[in-house]
Amino acid sequence: MKNIIREAVEEIRREADELKAKQRTEYEDGQLLGLASALDIIKSACLGYDLEELGLDFDVDKTYLVE
Repeated sequence: MKNIIREAVEEIRREADELKAKQRTEYEDGQLLGLASALDIIKSACLGYDLEELGLDFDVDKTYLVE
């Protein structure tokens, strides 16, 4: 189960990193917000697990939403 979560987190982060790195439209800003929200939801659901092992040991908002 941890592998599935880790893989999902990696894919979401990959997509979010791509969006974060470019000049975005309002639609893409919404996509980035959605991806960050998904990471927050997964992170909240995994409290008590090793967040570093899952790739979630970072501040999602600071990483993806603060410019």
